[in-house]
Amino acid sequence: MNRSEIIFILILIASPALRKSSAWILSAAGRSSRWNPLSETLERLSWLSYPLALQIALAQVQVPGPVQRSLFAILYVTYVVIILRWARDFAYSTLDWSTRRAQPNPILKTGFVPLIRNSVTLVVATLALILILQHFGFDVLSLVTALGVSSLAVGLAAKDTLSNMISGFTLIIDRNFQPGDRIAISGCSGEVEEIGLRSTRIRSPAGTTWIVPNAELVNSKILNLGPPSSGVQVSTPLKITYESDFAQVGPLTEDLLGEDPNVDLSRSAQVSLQSLNDGVQTLTVTFWVRHPGQADVALSRFLEGWLKRAPQHGVRPAGGALAPLTVAARDGT
Repeated sequence: MNRSEIIFILILIASPALRKSSAWILSAAGRSSRWNPLSETLERLSWLSYPLALQIALAQVQVPGPVQRSLFAILYVTYVVIILRWARDFAYSTLDWSTRRAQPNPILKTGFVPLIRNSVTLVVATLALILILQHFGFDVLSLVTALGVSSLAVGLAAKDTLSNMISGFTLIIDRNFQPGDRIAISGCSGEVEEIGLRSTRIRSPAGTTWIVPNAELVNSKILNLGPPSSGVQVSTPLKITYESDFAQVGPLTEDLLGEDPNVDLSRSAQVSLQSLNDGVQTLTVTFWVRHPGQADVALSRFLEGWLKRAPQHGVRPAGGALAPLTVAARDGT
């Protein structure tokens, strides 16, 4: 065994120690930077010690040309994989570090952060493929052109989806409204339940749900009414004849509302005389229910009880007396 072969073997044997030494040095350098993404990932570059040691060892011995070219090709691929994998991990760590510092909306964590991570992985994998193919003499320009055309086709086909996703990201970053806020836009109003990747769910006072594309929210004027208080106000007009005993309307209303568990009795109901026309007294009864979804049920029970029990209290509904109208509001607005 000649001197070159001994040096070759010694370098290979020393490569694990070289890797550990470089890991310690890189770890110390990362900690000195006081930047979490760098301190968490810089040590991973120490894996470059193995291909570097093999490359130095190969330079000490005579290797046939075809074998040497194959080995150096493998070393090049190893360098590319290790460096780009570190770049991906560094991007992941930077994203996680930024997310922890910003304390973003949960939708941002569960929706957009995984999307960004997948995009980083795709970019790194594409770059690795291009570098490796270029090293082996393949026509990379044709591949890049094909990828560009494919990306353009996908972008055009999914432009609406991408527009809604970018708009959702804008809504979360701007924080013009949050889940739980009441908002009003053209065509719908209610409480924001969830800001998703493509659409936002808005629950109306009647209990129905509007699903609005995020792009429409970004491009529309929005009235933010703030966080809601508990309860919904319900108002309905009633008509009774002149001969009816108006003094009995209040007690009757209190009895009917007191029998409904959905009615919020901690907030007083109101009975007001609105007008006197054509032998008819027009009244307005207003009360509160505990939840928006209970408004229609509570109003229906009240009107059914009114029709059945009003005559027993000397109150006679006028012809066409019931023209119910539900008005939902929060905090009396």
